[in-house]
Amino acid sequence: MASLSRWLQRTFQPRLSRQAGQTIAEADHAPQASLLDLLQIIYKEYSAAIKQRKGLLYGSEPWVNNSNFISPIASRLSGEMNQCDASWATSLPQLIETRNFGPYHASFASALLAAGAEHLLQAGSLMEATRLAETAFNRNRFDVWVQRVLLNCRAHLNGDLASIEDTEAWLKTRFCGNPFEKLETTTESQIAVCCPSWLPVVVGSFEEGDVANFSNSEPMNQIRESILDGSFRHCSRIHCPKITQRELPARDDVNIGTYQARTFPRDVVFSHDPSCNLSCPSCRKTLAIVPKSEQDRFDSVSGSLLPLMLNADTVHICGSGDPIASTHFRSLLKSYSVDPRAHRNILLQTNGVLCDQRAWDDLGLAGLVKTVMVSLDAAREETYNYTRRGGDWRRVLKNVQFLCGLKSSGSIDQLYLLFVVQGMNYREMTEFVEMGKLYKADKVIFQAISNWGTYTEAEFAKHNIFSFEHAEHSDFVRMLNNEVFDDPIVDLHGIGIYRRTTGLEEARAVPA
Repeated sequence: MASLSRWLQRTFQPRLSRQAGQTIAEADHAPQASLLDLLQIIYKEYSAAIKQRKGLLYGSEPWVNNSNFISPIASRLSGEMNQCDASWATSLPQLIETRNFGPYHASFASALLAAGAEHLLQAGSLMEATRLAETAFNRNRFDVWVQRVLLNCRAHLNGDLASIEDTEAWLKTRFCGNPFEKLETTTESQIAVCCPSWLPVVVGSFEEGDVANFSNSEPMNQIRESILDGSFRHCSRIHCPKITQRELPARDDVNIGTYQARTFPRDVVFSHDPSCNLSCPSCRKTLAIVPKSEQDRFDSVSGSLLPLMLNADTVHICGSGDPIASTHFRSLLKSYSVDPRAHRNILLQTNGVLCDQRAWDDLGLAGLVKTVMVSLDAAREETYNYTRRGGDWRRVLKNVQFLCGLKSSGSIDQLYLLFVVQGMNYREMTEFVEMGKLYKADKVIFQAISNWGTYTEAEFAKHNIFSFEHAEHSDFVRMLNNEVFDDPIVDLHGIGIYRRTTGLEEARAVPA
């Protein structure tokens, strides 16, 4: 990184001086203006790089691992601005709020803040670095490089650098089959090979006939290479539960050739229809039922989706809305249920409000569903009425009891209950575990709240209990270390890392 910084300084400083009409020494007396000139130039290169890498975008934003062309920002800025002056880093938040650089401003701003955090970390300002890294992460929770900067800052602040080294060393000995045997559709009609928040790279579009050819795409080859070389460079160390909970199989125990020989993916996830009967604040601002034209567009590719379902071991429907509220997914499930080749491979993810005996029979789900996942986000009715806006507590519990009966009779194999953790509900986590036991759930899964554009930055700060700046973060961490979460049915997903952050609460009380 240091040599790259020197190279950028030699090649870039003359351009900056001409652009701003002053030398770096003169610019030190006007850091804000000089910084803005430099950032405008970097943004042009950033947007140009994005346009060249459209195959690696998720939706309209570059959720791809930005480290390939964004991580040098820290070195670049450190080389251009005064190395001994951290003002350029601390001035970034205000500058970003008052200046919109262009179409990719959101992701660019997140990368800039992470770059500033890296600089502050190198300067020894651990608290300021961590604050800035958290701000970057909250702006774009899916940029893998931003995540790594945040983890590095937290590790320094917590005095636990060994945890990062241990994770990287462990990954060198592990293997993940998802890029070789999984397919996921997104609300942008794109194809991914993993949950896009775990591995934010897309490999094609199912609307362009890429379903059969996605395995030959350049992004796919890059992803597979990152698994085979043990770097996992496109994978999230925060969101992926297989990494955070150390669940990946040992490389030596895997016959990789069997993965590479598959014609159809083993696991399929359909998340392309966002239709839902609820408008949960953590997910969306209003009800989302796609119009007839969108339904027709989705239905037009059903012929390509059915073969995937028939040849998969697991078909997960859906992570984008509610499958029973979606006209498209209901039609797809009905078509699948009458096919003589259909088998028991459905994983149904639902909010549970519509998942009753009538819907079960109407969709022909008997004998075809392996697992049902019900998202509740609460253990008390008053909290549920907020977190699951538009839901019906009594009705959903009745339906969970119905599903419990299906499991008891062997009609389904597994029942999972889901809980998105936020400031509003974290105190009910222990109750939720007991609730899971009451309904004989096989798993109780906890996930961290994300800002999907439904909150302003200030609003999200109130809900983001995972930020060490949150007034109740210390209470959350103490609660999370309760032995109830050691129960085998508990899956802490990506939030398990917060059980190791006791030093952050102590640091929070120390003035920066």
